[in-house]
Amino acid sequence: MGNKLKNLITLYDLGVRVPKFTYNHPLKEKWENINMVMDFFANFDGITHISVRSSGTHSMPGILKTVLNVPLHYLSIEKAYDEVLASYNSPLAKLYRSRFNLPEEENPVVIFQQMISGDVGVGVFHTYEVKTGDNKSEYSFTAKANSNDVVVNGTSKLHDTLPTSEYLTLQTLGDKLTKYFKYPQEIEFVIEWGKGFGFNKVWILQTRNMVFQHDLLPKVAYNLWEGNIITN
Repeated sequence: MGNKLKNLITLYDLGVRVPKFTYNHPLKEKWENINMVMDFFANFDGITHISVRSSGTHSMPGILKTVLNVPLHYLSIEKAYDEVLASYNSPLAKLYRSRFNLPEEENPVVIFQQMISGDVGVGVFHTYEVKTGDNKSEYSFTAKANSNDVVVNGTSKLHDTLPTSEYLTLQTLGDKLTKYFKYPQEIEFVIEWGKGFGFNKVWILQTRNMVFQHDLLPKVAYNLWEGNIITN
């Protein structure tokens, strides 16, 4: 299933606002999966574009393909689906698996997810400080952007100030997810403008365990213990 899909399902089960998503069934024919995707998104009004993402059994940062802003047309979905599946067996993926002694993906998983307009902004929220391992949240944020900026560009251009109410929402969610996963989290998010007199909507694209330098791991573990996240 892959960690990305597992975490998406967990977020959904926890009641977190995530964009609508479905995924392929590796043992079905390609045309069956594409028709399934078309039928799934036809149940929701207003969804015109989706992202097509990998969900590998083992994390391979920057190796597997993500295709964004895919129109909900059969041929467009097929092209993106093929690109993501092909990335599992690209020369770079094979080299990465060989370098880190990872097994081949027997049944590659592909996620199909609703695209959200980040008309307020997009960003990445870390529940602990990346460079110190301290139990202090930090974030990177770009106003008036979309999920492309998170997925493609990382955090290099995410430098704006997050609105207070959305910061508090993410802080509360970050605490909840850190306790659930028992490890600091890196949370990708999109903020959609609240139409009319509605509140802005914070959408969570994905969450994953943070990555720290090796020498920070004892400090991170101590801070998790001190915060009653872990017991030993």
